[in-house]
Amino acid sequence: MTRSASPPTEPFDGAGAFDYIADGVMITGADRRIVWVNEPFVAMYGFPDRASTVGVDMEGAYRIAWAGAEDDERESFERGLAVIAASALAPGPPFEVPLPARAGHA
Repeated sequence: MTRSASPPTEPFDGAGAFDYIADGVMITGADRRIVWVNEPFVAMYGFPDRASTVGVDMEGAYRIAWAGAEDDERESFERGLAVIAASALAPGPPFEVPLPARAGHA
């Protein structure tokens, strides 16, 4: 006996599914500016909401996340800037950058 799946009661929001993972996810347009982020990204980078991320480039978002960080974390900040610069040379693959400890990420 073959069972068929019952149709979903609500449409599936594929982008919204990314809100349920712990990692911050960002999607950029051809100009390398943010067009969409998930909720963890908003929290991790210190933005007030998703809308405020649109049009910001990754380096700008990174600098916002690090605003007010302790001086002893400068090396981690610089390491992240290098990762962002390298990602500009080969866009597409995912990458991780260090965030300030005050954000709960080291």
